[in-house]
Amino acid sequence: MNKYLILFFLACTTFLTSCDALEDTDLDPVYFVECEIDGEFHRAQTNDEAYMHFSDHNPDSYTVIGKDIPKDFHVSLYLFRQLGEGKIATKTNVNNLLTSIGLFEDGKAYSAIAKGGSGCVVVESLGDETCEGTFEGTVVEIKDEVEKKVITNGVFKVKRKN
Repeated sequence: MNKYLILFFLACTTFLTSCDALEDTDLDPVYFVECEIDGEFHRAQTNDEAYMHFSDHNPDSYTVIGKDIPKDFHVSLYLFRQLGEGKIATKTNVNNLLTSIGLFEDGKAYSAIAKGGSGCVVVESLGDETCEGTFEGTVVEIKDEVEKKVITNGVFKVKRKN
């Protein structure tokens, strides 16, 4: 009898854990991209707003995206699978393409590869379906090199979105 109770308990625990892992709602988000931009906290959550996308043009490149349209927040991390896991500086050249951090806010586009920009992404885990890590940097408005924004405390946990 004891053996059956233990098996039942293990089966229930496994079932409940797997159900929680599949849950990804605004009340219980699993996937997210968050950071502070000039000290102001921003968060995109759930696979609808925070996800990984592989390029159709270059199968080695992927983008981690966090966006919240009502709050006019969109951050993109441009990376390459061949760089793998670890600390990746922006402006790393991969086949004549550069790694970068992009920010789109208030109708303006900012980039870490623009003159005066910098940053890094730390990819802690990278698989075919998920990616996790941290990021920070200084992004420069593309049309006005004087305007800069500082991104700190960036964290992401995303899954692939087809």
